[in-house]
Amino acid sequence: EVFSLPLYLLCALARRKRLMSQEAAVKYFLLGAFSSAFLLFGIALLYGYAGSVSYAAIADVVDGTVASVNPALAGTMGNDALLLIGFAMVLMGLLFKVGAVPFHMWTPDVYQGAPTPVTGFMAAATKVAAFGALLRLLYVVLPGLTWDWRPVMWGVAILTMLGGAIVAITQTDIKRLLAYSSIAHAGFLLAGVIAATPSGISSVLFYLGAYSFVTIGAFAVVTLVRDAGGEATHLSKWAGLGRRSPLVAAVFAVFLLAFAGIPLTSGFSGKFAVFKAAAASSAG
Repeated sequence: EVFSLPLYLLCALARRKRLMSQEAAVKYFLLGAFSSAFLLFGIALLYGYAGSVSYAAIADVVDGTVASVNPALAGTMGNDALLLIGFAMVLMGLLFKVGAVPFHMWTPDVYQGAPTPVTGFMAAATKVAAFGALLRLLYVVLPGLTWDWRPVMWGVAILTMLGGAIVAITQTDIKRLLAYSSIAHAGFLLAGVIAATPSGISSVLFYLGAYSFVTIGAFAVVTLVRDAGGEATHLSKWAGLGRRSPLVAAVFAVFLLAFAGIPLTSGFSGKFAVFKAAAASSAG
């Protein structure tokens, strides 16, 4: 949450297209506050279930070992509705930060309206922080609920992959295109999270590192393509870029190949790792 607060302001600081930038900041703030409310209410319900906000204590209560750890909390284990509803609300808050379907609607508008350097920072750093929190929640706090959250997360991951990839085809703005690309990549990352194994964690961390580097590079290239009105983000302005600026076009092509997961790129290695971990966990 502390990480998100400065971003609400940074999104509104564009020197050109100020109205679009301010609109993006307001949308991000309102939807972010909405997701934070779910997150906080979910934390309150988890506290009501476990009698603690400590990761270890909640995990012990979920596993049913609380009586041996703290007999005073043994009576809090009875109401599973608190656990399931609270967990669902916390998960919703984190999936919003990740930009997963169906909590992704802020992503294209905010990415398009925010200044491009801020957009690049959001696409890389925010996703890393959000997935870090998600891994901590699922692997440390709620490992005892793996069989409960895994089917739901598979549904979210599949919807996120398909939604991001399909809707990206219809976009006419390069920043919105990259926004839907980031949504699809969130789906790939969720496949690694779902593995619930050490190889799943390592594959997600590798994917995040590779994706962050490629994303920052892609948005850096976006800042270089300009016309008389400033940054040219409409796809029609990018026609003939290879003829005008061969080096810029070649660098952007390499980044797009990495996004697509073409062999010999970091994107291929990351996708292979997360799907291998997911397949191994399903087979096991």
